[in-house]
Amino acid sequence: MNQLQNILFKLRRYFLLKFHKKQWRDKKYLSFDNISSVALLYYIDDYSKYEIVYKNIKDFTAMGKTVFSVLFVKKGVLAEEKRINMLVFTQNDCSWLCVPNDNIMLDALNMSADILIDISLMDSIPLQYIVANSQVGCKVAMKKENKFLYDLMIEMKEEQVNEDKLLETIAFYLKQIKS
Repeated sequence: MNQLQNILFKLRRYFLLKFHKKQWRDKKYLSFDNISSVALLYYIDDYSKYEIVYKNIKDFTAMGKTVFSVLFVKKGVLAEEKRINMLVFTQNDCSWLCVPNDNIMLDALNMSADILIDISLMDSIPLQYIVANSQVGCKVAMKKENKFLYDLMIEMKEEQVNEDKLLETIAFYLKQIKS
């Protein structure tokens, strides 16, 4: 069974790369002060992570940023009610290759953010399709296997990483960018 899962993973990754190569966008690096809207991506594998999502939304809103959030909810975790500027989807909304359905992809494509920040701590093919499909000028994440999807990646020690620490570190580096 493990070998079959490995083959399926490689197949999904191959189609993600193929999909990504068809996409085109203008890359644009902005300093943190010049960012007016942020798209935050989360992999929700525990119900308690919703608290992190709402805290991050509140923090960015307090800084005067418009926040869009995309949540991929793992099977077995209750999905929160969809809220303003929030896109919530599960594996049921994806094909067997983990490609989100057309409605999810279109909703994600319509997010007009200045920067996309993937706060998921692990690789998630459905979220990475959202990243690949996005026209956002700057895409940021923790260092992941599919490096080709992101413009800026932050390497952190795994034992020290949680979503809050990752977002804090990303914000620190974004503040260092001069546009």
